[in-house]
Amino acid sequence: MHIYARLLAASLILFVAACDASKTTNSSQGNTAQDPNAPLGQLPDSAIPTHYRIALTIKPEQPRYSGTVEIDLDLKAPQRTIYLHGHELTVDTVSAQSQGKPPVKGTYAEVHPSGVAKLTFDEELPKGLITLHLAFNAAFEAA
Repeated sequence: MHIYARLLAASLILFVAACDASKTTNSSQGNTAQDPNAPLGQLPDSAIPTHYRIALTIKPEQPRYSGTVEIDLDLKAPQRTIYLHGHELTVDTVSAQSQGKPPVKGTYAEVHPSGVAKLTFDEELPKGLITLHLAFNAAFEAA
């Protein structure tokens, strides 16, 4: 059971904070190895997470587990870039949705060895309440 507790804890490290729009780059791919704008340490408070929903698929005989996470957050200003912690995750899909609007696709890139990751969206996300949707997989940690 100890490994499962660590897995859940690792998955819940998807703490979210958005980057101040004035500090972002214009890259829509977000595939850089290092991002000079990546916040190290505490993430900025321009996006406030309000609720998390996570579902994990764990098969102990497999080397990886998978999951989905939905994170409700309150954006303090419109933006295309959000930073979060997601150390060594492989993220298959990213989208964000505000109430009554279609989802906006995004990309995920880990931009610092500490696990800081950057979500970059195809369109600017509006100020207010949005829900992030991420499908991911990750390796089991060694004991």
